[in-house]
Amino acid sequence: MCCAPKNGGGGESGLDELDVCIRTLVADHIEEEFQLSQLSEEIDCCISGLSEQCRQVFLLSRTTGLKNREIAERLNISVKTVEKHIGAALSQLRLRLSRSGFLRLFL
Repeated sequence: MCCAPKNGGGGESGLDELDVCIRTLVADHIEEEFQLSQLSEEIDCCISGLSEQCRQVFLLSRTTGLKNREIAERLNISVKTVEKHIGAALSQLRLRLSRSGFLRLFL
């Protein structure tokens, strides 16, 4: 992170330091946006590789906020099957993100 100019006053030196600071912040922001985009692509790719029912259960769990019991009722499957699918999806995500290096961002 940048800090205020060190010379205490304004002038060209202070403006130069401010310019460097702004450019650094913008570059950092662009890099973070790029990494977030790559992470999103990795997650989408992993989810699309799940079986149809596993993907459906996982997305219902994560995007609608339904409880496991509600998902089970909606899909006419047992709660244990819902739990199994969510666990399998999370395991696949964990494995894929660790292989691609993204998991270390969250540790």
